[in-house]
Amino acid sequence: MSPFEFIWPADGNVSQGMTPKHPSGIDVGVPTGSEARAVRDGVVFFVGGDPCCSYGNFIVIGHDEGWSSVYGHLSKFLVKAGDQVKQGQVIALSGDTGYVDGPHVHFELRSEGRLVNPLDYLQPPRPAPPYVPDTPAPSPTPKGPDLQPGEATVLAMGWMSQNNAYAYTIDAGTCYAMEQGINWLVTCKGTLQGCAGAACEAYLSACVLEQPRLIARFCP
Repeated sequence: MSPFEFIWPADGNVSQGMTPKHPSGIDVGVPTGSEARAVRDGVVFFVGGDPCCSYGNFIVIGHDEGWSSVYGHLSKFLVKAGDQVKQGQVIALSGDTGYVDGPHVHFELRSEGRLVNPLDYLQPPRPAPPYVPDTPAPSPTPKGPDLQPGEATVLAMGWMSQNNAYAYTIDAGTCYAMEQGINWLVTCKGTLQGCAGAACEAYLSACVLEQPRLIARFCP
């Protein structure tokens, strides 16, 4: 297959190349709502995901000769699973769903299931920023969150309302936070309302962006 048969999935500069710390593909920096296009003719394998987590909303397209492509962090789908798509067809709009630090399209390319560097195949060529290895950082250690009791309750109750039909009461005194890069993982101890006994207790975790006070992301 000629590498010239793949076009770019979005109009923008490469904000992140395929590197040891970003090993699955590349990121193309574009504003939210920008067009994401099929890089080659194919069939839509998957449309979905979870706007809170990982790739957020994403699409997988299968191409002939064992190729497939992935488009992540999307804000709106314009195709559905099973659709036949043509090269250059707009399949979605870009966004910042999932684990991101800004709006972009995450793009992956696979040959027979094996990840390849998209920059070796997408045409015309675009440069990637130079790779700068991270300096080793100390392991994160648990610390008390910068939360008021009411904020802890809102955070945990909001997470539960997204994931369960049950109501929980939260003991804010049992909340703790752990740094996760630019995010925090906050966990609070909860008790199912109307239930008695130790079996009714649960630990509820939620991811928040920047600091525990901001409710921006929910864990799966």
